[in-house]
Amino acid sequence: MAGQQQTPYPLRLAPELRETLEAIAKEKGRSLNAEITLRLEESLKVQVNAQADSDLIKLIGAEIRQIVREELSLAKRVG
Repeated sequence: MAGQQQTPYPLRLAPELRETLEAIAKEKGRSLNAEITLRLEESLKVQVNAQADSDLIKLIGAEIRQIVREELSLAKRVG
């Protein structure tokens, strides 16, 4: 988002959560906004990666089912 004007967004946080995030941000040398933004971006990456993994698992499952069907068909013809 470099170079783009960001629209402010008021965010209500529980005081304990804000204090925790502020402490982590300070420890990491980031602003509270940068810490929240980073955490949101990372959570979205995890979600996208999980969906990609799920799609890959479905594809592999379909390939395995096809191989098993072919092997069973071949075994019936030979046996």
